[in-house]
Amino acid sequence: MKKHILLPFFILISSISFAQETATITLSRKGLWSGTAGATKIFMDGNIICELSNNSFSIHSIPTGKHVFTARWYSKKAKEKDNGDEFAVEIEIKPSEQYYLQVVKQDKGLSSYVAVQEITSNTWNKIKEGLDKGDCH
Repeated sequence: MKKHILLPFFILISSISFAQETATITLSRKGLWSGTAGATKIFMDGNIICELSNNSFSIHSIPTGKHVFTARWYSKKAKEKDNGDEFAVEIEIKPSEQYYLQVVKQDKGLSSYVAVQEITSNTWNKIKEGLDKGDCH
């Protein structure tokens, strides 16, 4: 009889201890480019998490911990921070927090690159007007 009473308790405790803590991140891209720029691929730890079109945003639940975010126009492969991507952003994600990243254009010499930069909630509130919720294809 005791085994049957304790079993639900152990299942509850084990599911709580294995639940991954998450935070929310909002990715945005204000329409700075047209034509050939197309959708910008946003990567987290080297994996595509979203392709954002002009004037769009996307909201994601991500696990806590240290993550590196990068953006690319054409490539389906992220450039690693250790491998020359000076535009990468590393963020220590804390449980239940809200983070905001914006795709921006960076000029380096005669070339332009896309990058992500962390922005404040105040900045997000100013730029979100006119942005459509993207579907992250």
